[in-house]
Amino acid sequence: LLVLQNTLSALMARYTRQAVLPEEVYDISQFILVSEIFKLVMSFLLELTSQTGVTNTFKTHLVDRPVEMFKMALPALLYWGSNTLLYVAISNLEVPIFQVFYQAKLVITAIVSVVMLGRRYVARQWICLVVISVAVSILALEETMVKTTTIQSTNTTDAKALVVGLMAVASACFLSAFAGVYFEKVLKKETEKDQTDL
Repeated sequence: LLVLQNTLSALMARYTRQAVLPEEVYDISQFILVSEIFKLVMSFLLELTSQTGVTNTFKTHLVDRPVEMFKMALPALLYWGSNTLLYVAISNLEVPIFQVFYQAKLVITAIVSVVMLGRRYVARQWICLVVISVAVSILALEETMVKTTTIQSTNTTDAKALVVGLMAVASACFLSAFAGVYFEKVLKKETEKDQTDL
């Protein structure tokens, strides 16, 4: 459900910001706030259906473990920054161009995991990461070329918007990759700590 929300929110942000006059465009932070509130409500509803319940979960993970809560604040802030930058990128780039450049996230995440976790990848794994990124990029570009040959677009992306969009998507990829790897590192340390306490 949350995956669907994330997928649709990117498309909705792009098209709702394009469909109105420039002076009527909402601030991107408003869209992010609504999106995050939706995630919070959905998470709350899903937690209501769990066996532990919301109150027990809140006490166990927030009240009883404040240090761990603050450790998780960093990835939360990084994901917030990444989401903000993604919406800036979507506002300045055409969707297929955004998709092509967002594929760099796979490779960036692998590089960050090597640096932060000391993970090692064999040449075959690096080749697979690059091939997947390139293949998805080619498919997105091919889709764009088909659409532009059948429908001549009157909109042209100016150079400034392109640069802003590309910088935003590159920064978003890095922040998201760093947040994910940091989260994994914290979880591994907690698992190791729990195992040594036994």
